[in-house]
Parts: sequence; C-alpha cells; structure tokens
Amino acid sequence: MSQSNMGEKTKLASEDLSAKQYYFVQMDSSGDMEIGEGATDLLLGVLQDKPESGQAGTYRHEGTTKVVASGAIAIGADVTSDAAGKAVTTTTQGDKVKGIALEAAAADGDIIEIQLVHFTLCPAA
Repeated sequence: MSQSNMGEKTKLASEDLSAKQYYFVQMDSSGDMEIGEGATDLLLGVLQDKPESGQAGTYRHEGTTKVVASGAIAIGADVTSDAAGKAVTTTTQGDKVKGIALEAAAADGDIIEIQLVHFTLCPAA
C-alpha cells in the first residue's frame, strides 16, 4: 500500500524495540522494522517510540531528532549506526551517513540532536 508522509513513517516492529527509543532502525527482509545493525545497512531513520514485537512503531527520516550515542561524537560529525543501533561517527568510504551531529556526545548512552541526512561517503576527490 502506498503512503505519503512528512518526515515520519510507521512500520511494524519485527523484534522488541521497547528499550530502543532514539536508536537507528532498518528494514528486515520482510519490510518490517528492526534495530540498525551497521553503517552499510539500509537504515531507515531513528525510532521515536517504544514498540514491542508486532506493534507499530514510528521512525523519523527527515528533520532533526534525538539519537543515542555509542561514545564521543563532535559537533558537525557525520554519524551512522553501530552494530547496536547507536549513533557513531564515521569517515569510512561506503558508509551510509544518516545524520550530522548538532550537539556533542561525551560518552556511551548520551542523547544528542542530529540533523537527518541520507548519503553514502565517497572518496575525496
């Protein structure tokens, strides 16, 4: 079924995401939502609520959002998902950048604001 939206979208959670608010999410093979598993995966955006498996959850894919950091992140850094769905800085060619840090994070578990973007890092010219 086709949909139209403005910055957020709802999908079924294919796993328990009730403790994963503000984590990156991706699509599984059936098109449902699961936790982000890395910088080269098809990341959808950032989870905005706390759905359990089989419940609908909302992810943000445009604008700004809160995100849970996996460690230190500098203001202005390109961020993507680590293997646990947390934001991590990236400079690696081929990584899918999903955000630009608008705030700094000092430690694992810090919640910062990012501007959502969607591009793949390419080699410098």
